[in-house]
This record gives sequence, structure tokens and C-alpha cells, in this order.
Amino acid sequence: MKIGVIHYNLNACGGAEYVCVNMIEALKKSGHEVGLCVNDSVDFERLRNFFGVDVKNNLSYVYTANSRLVPFFEMYRRIVYGYSVFKKFWKRFDPDLVVVSFFPLSVVPKDYIEKTITYIQSFVIPIDFRSFYEDETISNSLSSKIYLMPIRAMLRVFDDFRDTKLLANSRYTSRLIKERWDRNAFVIYPPCPLYLDLPINKKKDWVCTLSRFSPEKRYEAILEIAKETPDIEYHLVGSVSSDKIQYFSDLLKKSRSINNVHFHINASVDEKKEILQKSKVLLHANRGEHFGICLVEAMSSGTIPVPHNSGAAKEDSLVPLEHRWKTVRDAAKIIRLCVDNWNVDLANKLRDKSRDFDSQSFQRHFMNSMNDEIDY
Repeated sequence: MKIGVIHYNLNACGGAEYVCVNMIEALKKSGHEVGLCVNDSVDFERLRNFFGVDVKNNLSYVYTANSRLVPFFEMYRRIVYGYSVFKKFWKRFDPDLVVVSFFPLSVVPKDYIEKTITYIQSFVIPIDFRSFYEDETISNSLSSKIYLMPIRAMLRVFDDFRDTKLLANSRYTSRLIKERWDRNAFVIYPPCPLYLDLPINKKKDWVCTLSRFSPEKRYEAILEIAKETPDIEYHLVGSVSSDKIQYFSDLLKKSRSINNVHFHINASVDEKKEILQKSKVLLHANRGEHFGICLVEAMSSGTIPVPHNSGAAKEDSLVPLEHRWKTVRDAAKIIRLCVDNWNVDLANKLRDKSRDFDSQSFQRHFMNSMNDEIDY
């Protein structure tokens, strides 16, 4: 069969992109002809370096949309991408089935609903935004209301993606889908890079992060936590996209007086692994994280994940209660205890748990979910 995979930007090389790469590989292994639709030209060498997979070799067709609008209209660009590009891709590749691997405010034309599968990894819909991210807020300024008004109207008309077959990356995400859309979504946990070969006898009193430098990752809170624990080193590992340069610059200014914070910008895989190898704790500040691949990456290296007490970390029991936090003061106390009490036995238990989220498990569950949709 010819199966299309739609993803917004594979070059981001984050968790959502790792999911897409594994979907493509699973479909290719199962003997299907796979076509890819993306917004920007794919840097296949970058993907190979990041994920260790020859993605180009698994594809028979690539359609690049190159949808462009000024950054202020990013949400609108994604809606255009989700509708018009979807139709163009279908016309050119003529797939029997399409998988949307990343949900970027997409809208699906009604004619293709029954042949589309949507894997939802997060919500970025501005309608009733607070319900999607726990404790999050959206600006109440007049300019924000004017900006969001047309989006709300458009999504009320073009929200047919809700009637595609829905897959969710966690029980937390599945619950939100049920509450907001009254739809059922089958849960398939995402694949996570595992670092089971890293030695665990080189740990230091280090805390690290593994997430892009972006406002929703709440690095400001991480800086506050670092202030509370000045004798512990913080190594902040993340990528900076072009539209987040100003945010990162502001973050650097705020960190100048904090001597125990070190930034690792656009770190290579080897640098990331080295930091994980030496860190006893991974700190994650994002509220309402729909899964959190970095939490499993940390487990696989024997590093204790310490996330915010919300999202899948809480509802899917990815992380025990004693390692989750709500306030900066709570986080500082938990980090202190984890650094002082880290031990090899705990590290090995974390590693054992991480094995449940490897690529093989994801690809198996993903293809099982596809079987009902594929007419052999």
C-alpha cells in the first residue's frame, strides 16, 4: 500500500520528530511505500546524526510545501498547511492512507476523513486554551483577542480532524481528547531514545535539562530552582530555533548572576549523552506535559527525572509522587534529596522501566493499530 506521513518540520529533531521517523521506519519494514509531506526541506543528514536512522532510504516520495507567512501569523500558517497542503499532497502522491504524525493546528478536508489517522502528541488549540494546559494562561490583551478571534471561528468550521482515527501519546492526552472532543483515542506511548550503554558510575552532583529553549518549558522557574541550590551544578541542554532567539537572550540575561548554571545550546548527541551520564537528576518544568520523552531518556541513563506534578508524569504514573513538584521550593527540596540519595540500585530500576518505551515497542504497537485500517 501507499501510505503518506504528514509532519510539520522534521528538522526540529525533537520528540515529535523521533515519533515520525519511527512511524516511517515501521511502515517501510512492513512493506509499504511511504511518502512524506513536510513544510520545510528535510536535512536528512541531520536526521541521521540525531536519530541514527537513514530516513531518506525509507521514503519513495517527499513533498515540501514551503508555506510562508510572517512569524506573527504562525498559527494561521499552520492552518493553511493543514488544509491546502493536505489536498496537494494527496493529489500528487495518491496514498491509500495518511498518518498525521504531528498535530500542528491541522485541519483535514472532509473527503479524506476516513483515510486519515492522527497521532496527537500535544494540544496547541487556542480555543479554551486553559483547559488544555494545567495552570497555563493566555494573554487577555486586546491584541491577543483580535489575533485569536479568526482562528476560533476557522476551527469551529474546519475541525474535521476530530473525526479521523485518533491515537494519543498518553492516557493524559487521551483523557483531554475525550473531555474536549467526546472522541476516543487509542494510547500508544511514543518511542524514546535509550542510553542503556552509558556507565552509571560517573555521576556528579549535577542537574540537567533536555528540552528546547521555549517559553512553555518554563526555564525561568529552573533558574529560580538553581538559585535555591547553589552548590549543585545545572546543565541546561536545549535547542534554540530562530523565532526563540529573543527569548533565549532574555534567559541568558536573567542567568548572569547565577553561577551554578551552564548552557549547552544545540548540543550534539554525544554532548547530551555525556551530560546525562554525569547528572543525577533531570529537571523538567513544563506544566501539563503530554508525555515527556526526556523523562524516559533520563531513566535510561540512570538519572532521576524530577518533573512538574502534572500531565502524563502524574496521570500515567511515569514518575512517582515523591519526585514530582508544584513549587520552586518543593523542587529544590526534591532535587536535594535526589542528589544526596542517588544510588546504583535506584539507577538500575530506572533503566529497567525505560525499556518499556523503546523503538521496537512503539513500532509494534503502531503497526498493530494500523492493521484495522489497512486493507490487505
